[in-house]
Amino acid sequence: MVCALMGGIPPLCGAPPATVKVAAAEAQAPALVEAFQKGPISITAKVVRTQGNGEQATLPLFQVPVLNFRDKLELSFAGEAFDQRVTSADWSLIVVFLPRTIAPTDQGVVDFPLKHKDDRMVVPTISVPYDSIPMIFLIPDRNARKKVLKDLNDHLESFRTLCGKIAEISTERAAADKFIEDLEAIDKSLSPAQYDNALQGFLHAYGDEVSGDLQGFLATPSSNLDKCSFLAQEFRNTNVLVPNSTSAAPVAAPVAMTAGAPAVSAYVSIIFDLAAIINNLWPGHQFQYLPAVARDFHDASADLYYSSWIRTTGDVRGALMCCPGNWEDQQSPTFDFELPAGESVLGRQFLLKVRPREGSRAPFALFGHDWKLLLTGPKGESLPPLPLTISPNRQSFVACPAPILDPLQKLNASQIKARIVGRWGFTSIAQGPLAFPVGCDPLWNPGAAEIMSFQIGKACTFKLPGSWAGSVERVVFRPSAPGAPVLLAKLKQAKDGAKEAEFEPKPGDAGPGALEITTFGAEKPALVRPLTLAEAPPEVAGIEARLEEPTLVLQGQHLNGLQEVEVGGRRFLPAAREPVEGKSRIFRSADGKPLEGAVGKQLPVFLVTRQGKQAAKDPATLLPARPRIGEVQFTPLEAKATSLPIKSTVFIASTTDASQVNLLAARSYRFPSDPTFRVAIRNADDPSEIRTILPGKIRVMGRSQKASFTLNPAELLGGRAAGKLELQVQDDHAGPSDWMPLPPTFLELPTIGAIQVEPAGFHLSGQSLDQIEALAASPDGPWEKTTVTIEEGHEVAELAAPLTSSTCFIRLFGWPDLPLSVKLPAPPATPRPAPKPDAAPPPPAPPVANPAPPPPAA
Repeated sequence: MVCALMGGIPPLCGAPPATVKVAAAEAQAPALVEAFQKGPISITAKVVRTQGNGEQATLPLFQVPVLNFRDKLELSFAGEAFDQRVTSADWSLIVVFLPRTIAPTDQGVVDFPLKHKDDRMVVPTISVPYDSIPMIFLIPDRNARKKVLKDLNDHLESFRTLCGKIAEISTERAAADKFIEDLEAIDKSLSPAQYDNALQGFLHAYGDEVSGDLQGFLATPSSNLDKCSFLAQEFRNTNVLVPNSTSAAPVAAPVAMTAGAPAVSAYVSIIFDLAAIINNLWPGHQFQYLPAVARDFHDASADLYYSSWIRTTGDVRGALMCCPGNWEDQQSPTFDFELPAGESVLGRQFLLKVRPREGSRAPFALFGHDWKLLLTGPKGESLPPLPLTISPNRQSFVACPAPILDPLQKLNASQIKARIVGRWGFTSIAQGPLAFPVGCDPLWNPGAAEIMSFQIGKACTFKLPGSWAGSVERVVFRPSAPGAPVLLAKLKQAKDGAKEAEFEPKPGDAGPGALEITTFGAEKPALVRPLTLAEAPPEVAGIEARLEEPTLVLQGQHLNGLQEVEVGGRRFLPAAREPVEGKSRIFRSADGKPLEGAVGKQLPVFLVTRQGKQAAKDPATLLPARPRIGEVQFTPLEAKATSLPIKSTVFIASTTDASQVNLLAARSYRFPSDPTFRVAIRNADDPSEIRTILPGKIRVMGRSQKASFTLNPAELLGGRAAGKLELQVQDDHAGPSDWMPLPPTFLELPTIGAIQVEPAGFHLSGQSLDQIEALAASPDGPWEKTTVTIEEGHEVAELAAPLTSSTCFIRLFGWPDLPLSVKLPAPPATPRPAPKPDAAPPPPAPPVANPAPPPPAA
């Protein structure tokens, strides 16, 4: 979250008495503040403790909750605030060792001058007089020691509280620094997509405590790498305290404050709200100090920042610091931990939720360190320890399981035991053990309801228990049929922690197989269970049963699961042996006899599935018999004028010529004479394009036994008229008839007027010869591609081959296997007349003797 603090802070106390001495102190105050604002003071603090075995151990002061009697405290300071070119003040150090309950005695207050050593100011080693928490003051003037001690004696409880709050904010700042440190550790050489993926994985470890401001900041356009680099830079260069959020927009850009306030940065980060921490340092108390907030903890050192926004007046007596500590932290915490639902120790990283036990503090203060997760196999096998990182949400540890993945695969165990170990100051902590699933429960089986619902046509879900579902990476159904593709399940997280594997099987996937469950990183399935993908149950929406027909038409879904249908006490079997999935299916009577009875009769229906289950269905109504055509008669009415007819071994007709079509009704059917009767035409190769001949163009004759109409295929079907045409009688009362083919094959025929024969070949002349692809003297070829030219207003196609018979052959485009013959008339065709030779030029005139001279010029 973005810090929300008050923009301006009133003076820490009222003005002191106007004395000369106070005036001198006030004159010194700006110089002292200026010294503090030169930069952070770096404090190096170590605690040396003698262990029970006589050996000495050392920890940073910031990792020791309470000092013990005879501990050694080593302190040194560095920073520009000690530069004599900045301030001429001498510096002393006062350390007050606060016991648990009573006020400190003279023995618990020590005073040391700071001494120069290289670029540092050092303090002699201090022996801790009793179990205590140190309160540390930097004093710029030795004469202020008495004033500091008086303030301590008069306001000790306030100082205790202030130390505790500064300790708390120091801990928060340390966690924020760790966040930035880990953020900067992400490999910046990754591609933008890879960096964003790594960033999302990193943020996952911090859970909900990553602020909405930060999430929104990362969601804005531009590179996340650039934004995170800017965030880290601003975080390092900005004080932990920022102005009120209402006075600075939460954008990642420097913002200059008005009214002479210093420039601050309204940045996006996970810094915690500090407004309630300082609260003007209890205004009205008669003490003035600059509070130092520690941040940037590294090893035994920390940087102490003095808040530049604190407005000081009067006698600023020194800088108040403290060792982060609280007497409640003296006892190491006890806690329980668990692997939350959906988390797995086999993932890229995982979280361990922590719950403090009753009466214990959470283990996430500054003093807990060196946290590790110790894992052992079912027979006590040790696995590499996993370092644990404290999540900023203070409710979980974060771990990366990469070092244990290979050893776990070799163990081939379904669960392992885990313990959390660490240190609380100098004290060791161990919590656990707890069983972690790293595989599948070998006794698990899918439920009976799940097995029954594993059918084609709907989503099928298997629920994996939350106790081990987090370890599952993949669930597939592998059919037993050789070469059949596996079905991959979609894994979804349920609210109760279980994981749901959802399949969406298709019709071709039905049959026996196995359910395979694979854990993260494993090459082979951890669990295999035999399973059969069943056909979906039939869903019959309607049954069409017609009088005098031996068939039924069923409408609905998954009809290929039906073995037979019983209608009116008669058995009907599938018309096709191989089931074809669709919305309708035909069944034929087992005895081959048609349905009989009165139209409108209700017939009881029973469905029998492949598994032999029988289910009753709503009765079917016996419908009238469909139109039936007994015979189709086709008679050409006229043809284009041609002297040489084209013939074929099959019945052909021209698409452009009109023909007479007569339909003869089958037995027991009569064509209706009202407008409900129509005839539909289509090309058998293009069944989706249907054209209708309206009733007004159809003549019904012979007591409704014959229907006649004129057909011109090209006018009705256009370019789709070539080929085999089919027709259907459509009766609004009785339904449509079956499609029946017309006798001829319809072609777009050329019109051949004459053939002229020459010794080297022959020439065809006429109209529409561009339909001819090739010519040949024999039906067996060889075929010669034609070239059509125009001569004297007629199209001419030539064949450079001698004609040895009275018949030539042509092949039309699109019909390579249907040679057509042209019968030459008798007597044989006349040869093409040779062109007349051009007239010879007249002979030259004979020369004239003694020509007359030319007349004289005018």
